[in-house]
Amino acid sequence: MCILLYSLLPALLHAQEPAGRNVTIKGTIRTEAGEPLSGVSVVVKGTSNGTTTREDGAFHLSVPENSTLSISMVGFVNKEIKVGRSDQLHLAISLNSDKLEMDKVIVVGYGTRRKSDVTGSIVSISEQSIKDIPSSNLAAAIQGQGAGIDIQRSGANSKPGATPNILIRGSRSLGASNDPLIVVDGIPFNGSINDLNQDDVASVEILKDGSSTAIYGSRGANGVILITTKRGKTSKPIFTYSGYVGSSRVTRKFPVMNAEEFTNLKKWANIIANPGKYTGLDDQQFLTNGVFDPAEVEGIKTGRNTDWQELMFKTGIITDHQLGVTGGTDQTQYAISGGYFTQTGIYQGQSFERYTVKLSLDQQLGRMFKVGLNSLNTYTLRKGESANPMGQALRASPLASPYDSAGNILNAYVPGSANQVWNPLADLIPGAAVENRKRLGTFTTLYLEANLFKGLKYRLNAGAEMVLWASI
Repeated sequence: MCILLYSLLPALLHAQEPAGRNVTIKGTIRTEAGEPLSGVSVVVKGTSNGTTTREDGAFHLSVPENSTLSISMVGFVNKEIKVGRSDQLHLAISLNSDKLEMDKVIVVGYGTRRKSDVTGSIVSISEQSIKDIPSSNLAAAIQGQGAGIDIQRSGANSKPGATPNILIRGSRSLGASNDPLIVVDGIPFNGSINDLNQDDVASVEILKDGSSTAIYGSRGANGVILITTKRGKTSKPIFTYSGYVGSSRVTRKFPVMNAEEFTNLKKWANIIANPGKYTGLDDQQFLTNGVFDPAEVEGIKTGRNTDWQELMFKTGIITDHQLGVTGGTDQTQYAISGGYFTQTGIYQGQSFERYTVKLSLDQQLGRMFKVGLNSLNTYTLRKGESANPMGQALRASPLASPYDSAGNILNAYVPGSANQVWNPLADLIPGAAVENRKRLGTFTTLYLEANLFKGLKYRLNAGAEMVLWASI
């Protein structure tokens, strides 16, 4: 038995040895244009035996005869070469650019750039990500979807239809504007981001660092928001509808004094201001000497406790509807949509309405030319935009009533305020001068694309932004 094993051992060892002899491969790897490529990976297929090319594109490697070399580099098409006899030991290899990788483009300016040419920090927000967040405007839809993008709705920016404050990587100036540049379909957009219906947006790219100034100059110093809207496609007509209804309300009220606390405050203020004049907090000695307004005296006697915040706050309603159709042939593609959005604020008398109509058309003219049109039309109506009733409501006496003896809203100063606090409900009187802002505008872009010859294409972009009608 042992003799048999010893006789088989040389055959087994021989079977584990590589087939054939080792040969040394030398070669040079270049681009299609003849430029040497450094850092190209040259590996024997199926093994870890390999090397990389030097700065002059040259390499050498010892490999088994009749093996296969796998050659690869990012941005180039992988290639495999079979190693034969000695006549193939000096190789001159050319790698072709990977068109599928290098020609991927992203919108970066007034047109497009190769992804490989963009070295700056970019945040890309897809159409689905925007759809997943029902919101009153596009800015709210992209809020929280990228690092370094600060979108705030506070103070005046929290009112219906107000443009939120957008900062990209913080404030860059103490005195000048910190607003980013907005570019829609390759054309700078000077309107409000609230004029854009997020249902019409296909994607959003945000340039965050200084490399954006290389494309836009000083206008891109605060960052750039690149918005691409939806266009038609070759298909049968496809109808779409999206909509939602929501509400908004105050999470909590401002802590203020009630009627009893306010009454004691005024009593103690007069006791401290007039030492020895008053004895204790007995009501009668305060009600007859003008400390309280007659309307407040009535409120103390009747136990009135007016909650001015309760009178001012209400539940706001948000409604959004969008109806569209897309389709086309190989020669003509179209997309048409209409949207309606309305939002009432948490204050009485504040609201915002927006009507949008979008038209997109792409037409092929023969083999050489292609033209396109994209038109965004918006009508907005704002009511009570600059109203600030809480400034009055928080100072009004809880002992006073907002209504006169006939039960009508008091169109005057609140009793007990020394003519300093106007009745915050007075703006709700029919015929009151409530601020109304109306605006009808259009943002239309055109392009002409010419295929001059294979590998060379020329595109002309033009756009116009006009306010057709506005009133205050």
